[in-house]
Amino acid sequence: MQISVIGVAIVLALFLLGRLVGSTLIVAMMASLAFGSTAIVTLSALGGASPLVYVGFSALVCAGAVFEPATRRHALACFQSRWEPWVVVALAVYACASALIMPRLFAGQTNVFVTSRDIGVVEVALTPGNGNLTQTCYFLLGSMTFLAVIGFVGAEGRFSVLRRAFLTWAAVDAAGGLIDIVGKTIGAGDLLAPVRTASYALLTDVEHEGFSRIAGAYSEASAFAIGSLPALAFALTDWRRTGSRFSGGLAAILLALLVLSTSSTAYAGLTVLGIVLVVQMARSLAVGRVRTKDALILIGGAAAVTVVVGLMVWDPHTLDAATNLFQGTVVDKLQSESGRERSHWNERSLVSFMDTNGIGVGFGSSRASNWLVAVVSQLGLVGSLLQVILLLPLLHAVRAPQDRAPQTQAADLHASLRSCLFACVLGGVISGGTPDPGLLFFCALAGMTACRMVLAPRRPIRLETAVRPRWLMPPRPLHDVG
Repeated sequence: MQISVIGVAIVLALFLLGRLVGSTLIVAMMASLAFGSTAIVTLSALGGASPLVYVGFSALVCAGAVFEPATRRHALACFQSRWEPWVVVALAVYACASALIMPRLFAGQTNVFVTSRDIGVVEVALTPGNGNLTQTCYFLLGSMTFLAVIGFVGAEGRFSVLRRAFLTWAAVDAAGGLIDIVGKTIGAGDLLAPVRTASYALLTDVEHEGFSRIAGAYSEASAFAIGSLPALAFALTDWRRTGSRFSGGLAAILLALLVLSTSSTAYAGLTVLGIVLVVQMARSLAVGRVRTKDALILIGGAAAVTVVVGLMVWDPHTLDAATNLFQGTVVDKLQSESGRERSHWNERSLVSFMDTNGIGVGFGSSRASNWLVAVVSQLGLVGSLLQVILLLPLLHAVRAPQDRAPQTQAADLHASLRSCLFACVLGGVISGGTPDPGLLFFCALAGMTACRMVLAPRRPIRLETAVRPRWLMPPRPLHDVG
């Protein structure tokens, strides 16, 4: 085991940041998600696996939920009020069982793609491997964090802390992108290279069609896009709901970074998010509710289109570089070597699903290039059904009485988390490689569940009688974001 000095320094800095914002552990854990290539330790006993910094914070949050009576009590109460915790626990148990049984039951009966540190992704016969252990551990940690976050929010009795935690994460993510693009623009190279201590392959200092790829504090541009799309969705929805200038500026910065990232994942994700936003605004217009923020978005979009058309009229070749970039990253993506390789991963994964009669090859046994394909191929029909059930909260929103401040705050947070969760799933569907949806997925789902416990509980929950944990969350600062 080799401890990363840089990783420890990042951990201490995030603890300080959490203290300044007003909630040490929750804020630090969310902010650590932006450091997608910073490992805190390298475990040689597990094939050189390098857990990222968020693992330590997540473990501390789970420990706090166990040892803090108020948090533990509210975490257990969620099983009486909502169905989501039961599905998460069932999915976690099934994932563990599949990782243990399926690779041995179907050993040698099908081929899978696995990641090798020496030669990259290779096709081998199905057999138990390190991925069954490491990926299952990550999934279990996410499941436990889901329960811990519900308990934390319930014990606090307010939702502003979780909102600040998500906005802090989005701000740190945007800061990483800004530092990365500034360093590459001025010719200084990868300024964030010292924080990239993970043992896996890094593609951070590369160009595409003459444009430097933005990776932020992640391992590559696509990973930055997967992390930044949910941050953009959360910040934009928060701005539309609350009018926070901080959220609005943060959304604008994240949008610009994603446009400049040269990632096909970013462009595909922005297209889908844009369509969803237009549909939402059209629905509001149809019922006669036109928000000022929506009008500003429409004006900004019209101004951008006007500028682009004006540039094309002024000089037809002005946008040739941007056109070539779009052609290479989106239009010709599937025809590229990388696109064909990833398509073959998905095809092989679906064949493995058929070879196992729909049971799956086991959690962590293979690699795909699509989250849904990975879920189907590794967890089979039963696991896929459980995962689909967890996505049901995305299908409907919740409302709160306008005259009740706590419920209104919960409704606003629920809307922002719902957008974040949708973007998280969207990124995984575009270029996810494992069936684990990630810690961000579980945190957003936990926040939504906590909001629903207040907005639509099976049993009445009185916010004014909630007990606030003393050591898990320091006193709230005098100021708030927005």
